[in-house]
Amino acid sequence: MASCLVLDSMVWAQAAADPRGPSGAIVELARERALVLVASPYIRAEVRLASHDVGFRKRLGSKFDVDLWLESTLAACAELVDVTGPPVLLEHAKDDPILWLAAAGGASHLVTWEQRLLDLKEYRFTRILTPPAFLRAWRNPAGHEPLPEWKVLRRAADLPRRRAPRVAAGG
Repeated sequence: MASCLVLDSMVWAQAAADPRGPSGAIVELARERALVLVASPYIRAEVRLASHDVGFRKRLGSKFDVDLWLESTLAACAELVDVTGPPVLLEHAKDDPILWLAAAGGASHLVTWEQRLLDLKEYRFTRILTPPAFLRAWRNPAGHEPLPEWKVLRRAADLPRRRAPRVAAGG
């Protein structure tokens, strides 16, 4: 059973900016169908928002089309899940949609750089790791083994899922 991951918006943004870095390597694993990525409209909007940052735009270069990259990458290797839920982190409610997605999307791992999420270590049946920590675990089959409870709950039939729409290469 392939691991199922939720990448937070910063991990997606880093994958765009540095395809050879740890975040890019995770997206490449998904493109190769070695794992499954789950995303949401919330994550998509967050990545687009990050793409307006001047420093981020400099890293990408003026000709890089973040929207095209994001949509084509989501279409190639991600499932979209639209989900909401109750408050989880009262002090940082902006992280709640990521945790809801991990739970509803059946994610074995949440990959993030957010320290407040990393401090949780796991949420429900989802392990929370940085991109380099996930890749180290991935290289060690016992290290990326999902929590036992995740195997039982993976892929509940009543979840609203759809593949990301295909985007033509020309725009």
